[in-house]
Amino acid sequence: MQNISIVTSSNGLGRKNDNADNVSALMFYIVAPASWGAGATVKSYRNIAAVKADGIVEGSAIYGIVHYQASEFFRLSPGAELLLILTGNGFTLPNGLVQHPLLAGRVRQLAVLETDLAAAVPQWQSYASSAESNFKAPLSILIGYYPTAAGLPANMSTMNAPRVSVLCCGDGAGKGFALATALGRSYVPALGALLGAVAKAKVNESIAWVEVFNISDGTEYNVIRDSNGQNNAELTFTDLMHRCIVLRKYVGIAGTYFGDNHTCSAQAGNDFAYMNDVRTMDKAKRLLYAAYLPMLGSPLKVEPVTGTLDSVVLERFKVAGENALSEMFNNEEVSGFQIYVDPNQNVLQTGFMQVNIEIVPYGTARNIVLSVGYALKLTV
Repeated sequence: MQNISIVTSSNGLGRKNDNADNVSALMFYIVAPASWGAGATVKSYRNIAAVKADGIVEGSAIYGIVHYQASEFFRLSPGAELLLILTGNGFTLPNGLVQHPLLAGRVRQLAVLETDLAAAVPQWQSYASSAESNFKAPLSILIGYYPTAAGLPANMSTMNAPRVSVLCCGDGAGKGFALATALGRSYVPALGALLGAVAKAKVNESIAWVEVFNISDGTEYNVIRDSNGQNNAELTFTDLMHRCIVLRKYVGIAGTYFGDNHTCSAQAGNDFAYMNDVRTMDKAKRLLYAAYLPMLGSPLKVEPVTGTLDSVVLERFKVAGENALSEMFNNEEVSGFQIYVDPNQNVLQTGFMQVNIEIVPYGTARNIVLSVGYALKLTV
């Protein structure tokens, strides 16, 4: 039958999502388009229309993969800020991540395609550690495994890289598959979708939350393809993935979902085996650093008789941390926190002011066990 259909597109105005947790970067080892200007390596975007206006378009021999990943990012996280980093004009690592005027330590998560995980994972862990220790700018690194020949990644749990996560799945029938075919690759990782999901999530949320993070639009990622070039509707291949991030489906619900949000580190005895735990701590560190930085070099009054810290000083340092972390508590990103300042610490001799901070994170329902059975009568 004849009909007129009206489809309303979203985010044409490019209105901002001003939550700094979504500030994300996509890096490619190619030269920037001429529209960026001579020598440019970084540009900020808020929507895919602006990306295309710079000549980064679907079907481009050079920028087709950039367009695909950027478009998937904005599909999953409309309004977030995406910084494209194209290194061909001399972008330097790791200092460029924090010293470039458009980046300036603002990036919370950076995504990059890499072919050699054995070299890339420890290198990126080192870069991220340097950004935190030298510039107080912690971030998470998302690597899309992009092998030149079909192959599954090795065990990521032995890499001891809690700031790095590796993705090894992509699309098996939509635009991602067509792009992989055109590029002669076994697959193209769903890196833009992963980055978009992370940008969309609150720092404590796992991107594997089924209710919230369906990444398929009905076509893209409706069929799952792994790095070995195999389409897998079920997780028959995940035993080989060793803490890589994979895509999966569930019986009884449509869509495609991330299996979890692992980091490249062992799970046992590790507080940072999952990306949401890393991101939660990183946000706390940024807020606490900003809260206490103005107090650096401040005078510390000491009780002349006992030698203990003055009660006003104790309260000032306690309240500074409480004000910083209350933002996360009110936003339901941490379950609770406690700040303690020992009044007996000897600041006159040491010059050190020790503030002890404990944070109780949110848990994640990674496994749900339902015990169901018949009974003669209901338990009172």
